[in-house]
Amino acid sequence: MGLSRYFSEDGVQLIIALDKTFNFNMVNEFRDAYSEGTSEIKKITIDMEKTQYIDSSALGLLLNMHKSMEGQVSSFTICNVGSKVAKIFEISRFDKKFEIIEAES
Repeated sequence: MGLSRYFSEDGVQLIIALDKTFNFNMVNEFRDAYSEGTSEIKKITIDMEKTQYIDSSALGLLLNMHKSMEGQVSSFTICNVGSKVAKIFEISRFDKKFEIIEAES
């Protein structure tokens, strides 16, 4: 399985924890994770603690999620980002749409 999803106790935050690879093969699974049963959420956190590789389609998946949920969700965070992935987010200027939190070394 490429991801796990959890909700905060109060139901307003969705946490999606990704596996080692985040790419085009996860299109349906990722879309389902943020669109099914999420009518009450206000915050989305993508946890990349295990993620070592992303490709350009993963960037597109994140942008599509943001576009789809921006009317409902007030906070988008990507956390536990490794240095290689953080560099990709920096070059892609993802810090303009997401709060990016790097993993502690």
